[in-house]
Amino acid sequence: MGLKIPEDISIVGFDDIEISSYLQPALTTVHMPIEVMSTNAVNILIDAIEGDADYYARYVIPVNLIERNSCRKI
Repeated sequence: MGLKIPEDISIVGFDDIEISSYLQPALTTVHMPIEVMSTNAVNILIDAIEGDADYYARYVIPVNLIERNSCRKI
């Protein structure tokens, strides 16, 4: 379509895989804290096995925006 990144269109990825920083232009992406997420998941599973599960609990895990070159500042 002849569009240029980031001049004409901005692109944001999700999950901050390693290749994101090697692309041209480097991909802006959302970094997920996998260790925190997996620790919480294991704790929820253990609670469920032990009968202490709170199925209505809500977990908010902060993410980070990794700004690289695929988005233009406005």
